[in-house]
Amino acid sequence: QPRSSPLLQMTGSTLSLSPSENVPRDHPSNTSILHDFRSIQSCFGQNHVSTSASEIGFARAFVRLALERRLLSRHLSELFAHSDLLQALYKREAFLRADDGDLRKQFLAHVESLRLLDYKCFSNSYADIDIIYHITVVPAKTRTTGISSTTANPYIALAGVLGSTKVVPLLSKNSSEVRLKHKNLGQLTTLRIGHDNSGLMPRWHIDHVIVRNQLTNNRYRFPCGRWLGKGVDDDSLERLLFVDAPGSFEMNENDNNNSVSDSASPSQLMTTSLIGGGSQASLSAIGRSRSPSLRRANDQKNQSNHQADDIYELLGRSINQLVKYFDEPEKKRGLITPILCGEDGLVNALEKTLSFGLKKSSGNVPFFGGGRKRYVWDFLIKVSDEYDGRRSQWQRSGMEKAIVCYINGVRSIEKALATFGKDGRFQSWCCLACKLHLLSNWFRLLSQCSDACLTQFYDPLNNCFRQEKLNQFIVNILEPVKDFDFAHLEPALLKGLAGV
Repeated sequence: QPRSSPLLQMTGSTLSLSPSENVPRDHPSNTSILHDFRSIQSCFGQNHVSTSASEIGFARAFVRLALERRLLSRHLSELFAHSDLLQALYKREAFLRADDGDLRKQFLAHVESLRLLDYKCFSNSYADIDIIYHITVVPAKTRTTGISSTTANPYIALAGVLGSTKVVPLLSKNSSEVRLKHKNLGQLTTLRIGHDNSGLMPRWHIDHVIVRNQLTNNRYRFPCGRWLGKGVDDDSLERLLFVDAPGSFEMNENDNNNSVSDSASPSQLMTTSLIGGGSQASLSAIGRSRSPSLRRANDQKNQSNHQADDIYELLGRSINQLVKYFDEPEKKRGLITPILCGEDGLVNALEKTLSFGLKKSSGNVPFFGGGRKRYVWDFLIKVSDEYDGRRSQWQRSGMEKAIVCYINGVRSIEKALATFGKDGRFQSWCCLACKLHLLSNWFRLLSQCSDACLTQFYDPLNNCFRQEKLNQFIVNILEPVKDFDFAHLEPALLKGLAGV
């Protein structure tokens, strides 16, 4: 027999006390107690097999939802204002009926302070409920055509701590919004977006993607700032985007304020008008950042200008983050994806390191201002081909296992991630090297490639492979990464590489 929850009874009674004091039932405010109460009912009311399908379970879910939405203090204040309900449901000696009113005020003040923290206690707790996700793709502005559009057939896929979706096509080529109903994914972590490169003008420049959880009203922003399409950027037809830092995407509690600041960009205005409903989102211009593992255009222009001092700092900071992460007890670690692929993560540091001294293009092409842009991934493929071509020199040596894994890894990435761009493949290479505990070994292999191979891609003197002091520093600082356990990397980071 399920136990009875006084909190749930108070909530239900409050909703029926005085209709004039409550929000109209047909149009409950997104921040009202009625909205959250009905949300819990819709999630669990018809789920008779759920372990949460009891009044106690309902009450716990209600508290979790209100806490995550930063509304718990407001809801409790409304409930505690009804003294007749407190008398009916609680004994005289109960804390909530204490004569000392200051004591309850102090309690509510402590609850109010929880608004400063970003809890995902509801999102990450109920994997069997259905959630509606509103996904908005915000294209970038181009100089020639204005808002970027595509003739191709775009698609997306979401992933979170509790699961992931299959590929979901956008309903229309000209539609930038899709409504998706799916089992709860938990706190969102990655988003995969791409298209089939069909039509006359398939190239698509995406600024960012916003996903809103209709139940919790959490908004997740996935920066991109890159092109999708062959013959542009790094030839990517598909990109893996990472959720932005919470501080860069602030919520506005004023439900009646439907405007954004005058300084908002056209893409920000477009996002606000498309999302609609509930609290409006305000994109902070200061906090905007690119997808952690994917470079923006200004990063690409300055790749070869990174000095050795920058590499020392970038690698030192990223390794220090990993050391701190793995020093924590396993239950307190949280997600490793931001630590590995974030703005200050190891993948980004390695990208900058291996871009030091990289030649800008493959040669001069008359009338077109230069050859094809070079990427670090081009160099990794060339090294793989070189080692594969001289197997007799390294077979039965101490490096045989590392070389075989390197060749197989590069080829597997090239095959499995054919729709990903060269930056995306490099990111997967870094994650695979970490998982196999071979990152420092693979860097040594790159350093031991022939001068003929190296000089095709790098300045002969200014690179991280031929500067002895810098090279030794990189080898030494990457060595401890072997001891870290990357067995639980998100599947999206190693898409198609499970058997490597």
